[in-house]
Amino acid sequence: MKIIRKSKMPNGTDIQIEDWRLDYPFIDTLQIAVYPKAKNTSKYGWVESNKCFRLTLVNFKNDEDVEDTFKKLEAGKIKLETLEQHFENGHRDKFYLGLDNTEEIEQDQEGEEI
Repeated sequence: MKIIRKSKMPNGTDIQIEDWRLDYPFIDTLQIAVYPKAKNTSKYGWVESNKCFRLTLVNFKNDEDVEDTFKKLEAGKIKLETLEQHFENGHRDKFYLGLDNTEEIEQDQEGEEI
């Protein structure tokens, strides 16, 4: 993995652009790693409330989209919470950020308990 650029969001949260393509050829674009403070603690304690955790933003259309999103985060023009479609760990990342009340998804799409 190669770190392309490091910076901070206006609230002091560390962010960086990463290139994982040499290690994992199936990855198509750059990624953004963000280190916000968690609002909730994970079930097994890997993420703890009020401590920084790694949240990876993935599934961008191209590297230019990554760069644009990074610049907007850096300038405070967008909030991390608005990028949930890019959260690598989806629902769990939302829980750690305090955007959801439960860490686990309790029902699948057909309404059956998991």
